[in-house]
Amino acid sequence: MIAGFSLDIYDCDISFAWNTNENELRTFLEANDVPEEKRDEFIANTLGVYAGAVTVGMGESTNCITVFNCEPNNKVVAHEIFHIAHRVLTLRGIEDEEALAYLIGYLTEMFYDLYLGKVETEDISPKEEEL
Repeated sequence: MIAGFSLDIYDCDISFAWNTNENELRTFLEANDVPEEKRDEFIANTLGVYAGAVTVGMGESTNCITVFNCEPNNKVVAHEIFHIAHRVLTLRGIEDEEALAYLIGYLTEMFYDLYLGKVETEDISPKEEEL
């Protein structure tokens, strides 16, 4: 399954994948305009490991996807979410520790809400006042 949401305040999309396969990943990456060479590289590097993350787009807009090739556990989720939060803020020149801590907490909550089926993908775009 691949589920995600828009993080409008940072003009990016965050996606998580678990219990997925190569075809689903390839379709998702293609739909998000990831160049074929990058798709092949990502899939080759990700399917054989426990978890992996990719950040797509280095400009104003960013799409981050984390793939868990297992039932995600807290340690792996925390590790990958740190990478996403750090990347989102770094690309925008934000080095504030509080911003990083808050974004990690927010992304962690969103991941578990998606993973546990508490929210629908389309219903979870954060409001600016929440961030």
